[in-house]
Amino acid sequence: MPFIKADNFSLVHSLFSGQCFGWQRIGVWYYGEIAGRPVKVSQVRGKLYFDGVEEREVRKYFALNENIEKIYSGIATDPVIENAVEEFRGLRILKQDPWVCSVSFLCSISCNIPGIELQLRKLKHRYGTAVEFDGHRMHLFPRPVDIGNASLKELRKCSLGFRDRYVKSLGERMGGFEIEELRDKEYAEAKDSLMESFGIGPKVADCICLFSLDKTEAFPIDVWIQRAMVGYYGKEIRRMIPKTRFSYKDVQKFAWERWGKDAGYAQQFLYVYSKKDLKQKGRNEH
Repeated sequence: MPFIKADNFSLVHSLFSGQCFGWQRIGVWYYGEIAGRPVKVSQVRGKLYFDGVEEREVRKYFALNENIEKIYSGIATDPVIENAVEEFRGLRILKQDPWVCSVSFLCSISCNIPGIELQLRKLKHRYGTAVEFDGHRMHLFPRPVDIGNASLKELRKCSLGFRDRYVKSLGERMGGFEIEELRDKEYAEAKDSLMESFGIGPKVADCICLFSLDKTEAFPIDVWIQRAMVGYYGKEIRRMIPKTRFSYKDVQKFAWERWGKDAGYAQQFLYVYSKKDLKQKGRNEH
């Protein structure tokens, strides 16, 4: 079985940190999809075992060629981030397929992680190609054309709700929209281009930029991040921006001042750390 030496990498922290969906654990293996192919991966200490795809694709997807220690030290500007990095060390920002990532975060609008997983699972079962891999039947992610040609009535059977129009619209747009080309654009230009698609607002666009287009300065802000930023950095933000309520752009401005081009990494650590920390505080208060 081929493997990659993967020091300072955590497969679990990276796969289950809210940045990607659809991976399933069976025994010691995690089954999913990379570069349009079914794969399985497993980590044993500092080795990442894999099957189904070439090594270069595994390295790319899991960002194994990043100078991760430099990134960690660059964002560890205060005790909050230092503690987050220490607790979730090995977390990487994945380099997902932009189409898969875009649909995933359209499905995330006003939805929790189990709901997102349900929508994507139904989309794959209804429109994706069925394959046999390692003794398991899997469905690959559907192509844009298959989603674009689907009727809203059929898409609605995938539990998409109001998101059906957004997903269908993006599938239609992908016929003449080379989303991969946005990887070579500046962050602001890539984000603006994404937001020309029906249903893609600032937060979803930032998720796509960060998790699939190599824009590590992107700083998506959902309910958890807004709460974490105000809770951990509210006084500092207020000194920079004297307001009682902070807008999306206000919080991003602070994040860029604090963490620069790797603000997205700080965001991801804050996301996983704050969910655990704030839940624990909530339990203690009751």
